[in-house]
Amino acid sequence: MRKTRYVLPVVAGVMLGMILQVMGEKLIHMIYPAPAGLDLQNREAIAAYMAQVPPAEFVFLLLNYAICSFIAGAVATFVVGREQRLPAIIVGSLITLGEVMNVLTIPQPVWFSALSLLSHLPFALLAFKVFGLQSPSDGVSA
Repeated sequence: MRKTRYVLPVVAGVMLGMILQVMGEKLIHMIYPAPAGLDLQNREAIAAYMAQVPPAEFVFLLLNYAICSFIAGAVATFVVGREQRLPAIIVGSLITLGEVMNVLTIPQPVWFSALSLLSHLPFALLAFKVFGLQSPSDGVSA
């Protein structure tokens, strides 16, 4: 099987997953707004704000990441024809790489960083497990 067959499923999954993640974060930040006048360019100000964020906001963010990664993996699974799991794995991995950038640039609690890094790939793969056509060769070698 040609590897280029995976390009559209991966791009579609990552794009939709990231769009939904941003929309979910905006909704969460409407429920838990940042203080007026917070300077997003000032790392110390962001760190001080993040230290005061309620744990519920972090939990909602983690749920958002899990749901969006699941949807992204599902999109990749359906676009590839539900026979290959590799696109879901690639989607989860790419979204995790984006999360690495968040962890490195936004001060946040260590527990949240760890869980957010561990959430994307398993949920993208879970989407394949739920929606993919199970067969003896489910696409890793292809």
